[in-house]
Amino acid sequence: MSRHPASYLVSLCLSLLLFSLLEVAAGPAAKAGGDDGIVRVKSAVPMTEAISRIKADIASKGIMFFTEIDQAKLASDAGIELRPSTLLVFGNPPLGTQFITANPNAGLDWPVRLLLTQDDNGDVWAVWTDFVSSLLSSEPAPAVPPPHLQNAYDERGSPMRSEQFDVVILGGGNAGIGVAGPVRRAGLSVAMVESHDLGGTCPNRGCTPKKVLIAAGHTLHEIERAAVHKISVDKPMLDWAALIDREKDMIKDIPDNLARAMTRRNVEVIKGHAAFAAPNVIRVGDRVLEAKHIVIATGSKPRPLPIPGAEHMITSDDMLSERQRPDSVIFVGGGVISLEFAHVYARAGTSVTILEALPQLLPAMDADAVAQLQAESERIGIAVKTGVSVKRIEPANGRLRVIFVHDGIEQSAEADRAVNGAGRVANIDTLELAAGGIEHGNGRVAIDRHLRSTSNPQVYVCGDAVPISPQLSPIATYEGDIVGRNIVEGPKYSPDYTGMATSVYTVPPLAAVGLTEAAARQNGFDVDIHSNDMHDWFSARTYAETVAWSKIIVDRKTDRIVGAHFVGHAGQELINIFGLAIRFDIAARQIRDNVYAYPTFSSDIKHMLGHG
Repeated sequence: MSRHPASYLVSLCLSLLLFSLLEVAAGPAAKAGGDDGIVRVKSAVPMTEAISRIKADIASKGIMFFTEIDQAKLASDAGIELRPSTLLVFGNPPLGTQFITANPNAGLDWPVRLLLTQDDNGDVWAVWTDFVSSLLSSEPAPAVPPPHLQNAYDERGSPMRSEQFDVVILGGGNAGIGVAGPVRRAGLSVAMVESHDLGGTCPNRGCTPKKVLIAAGHTLHEIERAAVHKISVDKPMLDWAALIDREKDMIKDIPDNLARAMTRRNVEVIKGHAAFAAPNVIRVGDRVLEAKHIVIATGSKPRPLPIPGAEHMITSDDMLSERQRPDSVIFVGGGVISLEFAHVYARAGTSVTILEALPQLLPAMDADAVAQLQAESERIGIAVKTGVSVKRIEPANGRLRVIFVHDGIEQSAEADRAVNGAGRVANIDTLELAAGGIEHGNGRVAIDRHLRSTSNPQVYVCGDAVPISPQLSPIATYEGDIVGRNIVEGPKYSPDYTGMATSVYTVPPLAAVGLTEAAARQNGFDVDIHSNDMHDWFSARTYAETVAWSKIIVDRKTDRIVGAHFVGHAGQELINIFGLAIRFDIAARQIRDNVYAYPTFSSDIKHMLGHG
């Protein structure tokens, strides 16, 4: 952040008082540190030469120099005797945080204040930072940038030539591609940096290939129910290796197709790992990209678990690639990924256990809906334990043993595979955010309502890297489009997540939109709860559904739908009707009184809302 000039005067007056009291001990070493942690660098050149070298080095790095204050003169004017001391104040607003981060012993707020003072022996000392130690040797040393700027320089300390773009997008997934559309239509030059495959996680390592496996699980479920339809079939056998091959074959062309699409849009795609070198500079290998706008759309990665032996676990990426189906699997974490893969594995014949730390699987979902899904999961043989504390994972006789505490008792379970099913976190930890002047903490970038960094207005964030929105590919695309329009038109668009539906693709799936019942009551709504076990309804019996359940939450005062939840009964499709109702303020009465095609699952909506 920058400061008003009046603030500088206050800061400098306070500094004068502090420095007049500061005793700087001389010593034979060129660098010394006191018990207070302050770093002191002894200069081999006189005060005037030291000041000259420091100012020249600051200028060579593009750092703003604010002022040079002869504190001895100020003290003399005030009738105070002070040894020769000069205060230098410098730094760029976007770089202030990075300088302090690179010099943790400085103990300073922004701006950077560097005191040069002369001791009783006539030696000159620089106090509060080791940034200038090489500059104050007897021979001028080559200028070496501080750590937060080194990425923009070569190994000799010389600035690297930068390439100029209007927009640099970090990440070539749904969010990044969503940004590219509006900015290219506006004629802006765009570079897109992707370290893996274009398309990102969803089409290459996530929802799209996973759905191929889920479709196989759904088919096995339909075969299981064949007898209800009076169809006799032998026990099915799933060729797991062939299924994985089918999955890979179905997605293999996605990156190349997207690359051609980016070429048609004149988006330059750069393969490699991106990191900030400065607030508006990105380094990718030996290339330096300077941009008016930078977009963080780097997606997510599996959440690391602080469990001894966690390195033995695999992730969803591995499950989508292993051509040999394991005979047994333990999922550590009861989130979406665990439930979806568990249903496929269990129906294919794998023994599955899910260990969840919280009292409920899928803790963000409605408790009654989760109870329905858990019951079906246990029906097909999945062992579920909640309120579990996993202590460690260790190899055991060619398998893995998971030691955990459940109901106060230490227990263990063994399996061929242990899977990290604890969800995903923003993939931002290698971006050198401090070098970009980007406020962040606990794996989250601080953003405003326009998806813009609160500390660096040149930087936007969208997709799974956004800390406030669900990690869903349609939302990533939506946020990317908003960011693109904000870059083109200025920051005036904000995301509205109202009415955005989600589904957990188990068999049968769980679908939800809006508030859970608990959240609706906590938010002060006086609600009607329309809860329906539709297992015996004609439509459910027609398709031999094992679970058919719904809960519609309606605000009594306004007759508006505030939440809807399904398990089975084509809920993954019907949920979008309720999402539209929430987003566009359609009354429950209007949804109930609509005429639907019959016989369909949607024709049951009027019954779900209490009227036949």
